[in-house]
Amino acid sequence: MGALNLIFNFVGLLLWISWRSVKVEAAASATVSLLSTLKKAEGSQGRGWPGLLFLAGLLLVRAVFYRHIGGALSWTPKLELIAIALPFRSDHFGRIFTFSLLSFLIWLGGFYAWMLFLSVLHGKHSDEPFHRAIKQQLGVLERLPGVIKLMLVPMGAALFWVVFSRVFVRFGIMPDPGNGAHLWQQAGVVAIGSCFFFAYLWLAVLIFYLVNSYVYFGNHPFWSYVSASGRRLLWPLKWLPLQVGRVDLRPLAGIGILIALIRGSSPWIIRLYERLPL
Repeated sequence: MGALNLIFNFVGLLLWISWRSVKVEAAASATVSLLSTLKKAEGSQGRGWPGLLFLAGLLLVRAVFYRHIGGALSWTPKLELIAIALPFRSDHFGRIFTFSLLSFLIWLGGFYAWMLFLSVLHGKHSDEPFHRAIKQQLGVLERLPGVIKLMLVPMGAALFWVVFSRVFVRFGIMPDPGNGAHLWQQAGVVAIGSCFFFAYLWLAVLIFYLVNSYVYFGNHPFWSYVSASGRRLLWPLKWLPLQVGRVDLRPLAGIGILIALIRGSSPWIIRLYERLPL
């Protein structure tokens, strides 16, 4: 069921990208990436609304599906927020629909966190085809300064917690924070956890960069973008003597550092949340 939920979220994300694509300028014809293939349809922008309606229908239908199947399979879906995992009863439609909605919103937030990070990494003047598609997806967010773009992710996570924590309390999923100070401390820890989106993207890019360094996949714009991103992300290790003959060990070192950072930080964030209020 967990894998099925991931597939549903991925399909929902594609529907969102499709809807967004009709509201922005179409990508250049040379772009053949996933984002650019979902091009703006010719004619009225009203054609984009079916994608949004299909997305709403998907979230509703999967909630109904989880409601009927989850109980039979003794499945308890959880929202994983690094600092805390929130369980939702699948035998209660209101709760399972809330899970369906929020599970997708977290995926959507992660998608935009990745887009914002890549936007800052490559800068506003980058002309790579894949990056042009990313800028089109970001829309007005692309115009913001780099620091603000990165800060939007933890700020959005904190706002997410403040808005929906009352729902979690009402459903009996978590205890009432009791006061505003405790609530905002929780929001701050959740915001720290949201920075893992950046770490996961960094790790994924370095893994793809490492594979592409030894396996030739052609001149596809995606792999060109991966190579450019990998070189930028490895800049902090530029001065380390990690070149052995023709073998560059920096990608492996970067991957190892990121894995250690993720594994080491997760328990710390969980313990910090459990100690609240400070």
